[in-house]
Amino acid sequence: MAAEKIAVKELEVVKLKEVLRSCQVGDDKSESSGSLVVYHELRSEENGSYEVSSKREIEDFDMDEFLIKEGLCAVIFREAVKDAQSQISDLSTDYLQENDNRVSLELKVLEKTKELDLIKGELSDAVNQIEVDKVEIQNLKGHVGSQQAMLAKRSEENENRVSLELKVLEKNQGIGLDKG
Repeated sequence: MAAEKIAVKELEVVKLKEVLRSCQVGDDKSESSGSLVVYHELRSEENGSYEVSSKREIEDFDMDEFLIKEGLCAVIFREAVKDAQSQISDLSTDYLQENDNRVSLELKVLEKTKELDLIKGELSDAVNQIEVDKVEIQNLKGHVGSQQAMLAKRSEENENRVSLELKVLEKNQGIGLDKG
């Protein structure tokens, strides 16, 4: 019913525009007299009579035209709101998906960071153990070096003693040969 009324009013507006195009309103006439002529033309076409319309009828027509425009604007506004709501819904969905992706990536980064921290700790422990082992090797080298020096000294002492004992033995044998 309302759609039919809007359609009828739209037709009236179209006719009004056509009549306005065809009418030449002079500079000396006011806008209301131009509206009166246009309205009179429309009424004449509809009724087939040429009676002059009252100012009240013109105001009613203006009100009808206003209501039609208001109805059209309301329809356009509702459609615009539906489109905006749809776009907002789409953007909201996109935002939620992007947010989920971001959170997922942040969790992966945290996991990888923990893994890297563990590996770094293990490497640090390994490096520290290598440093301890180096110190022990240096200590062992020093100990081995001192042991070698001590062995060399003992070996020299043993050689000197053996040499001395041989000399003493040779002397004792030389004395024993002389006596006998």
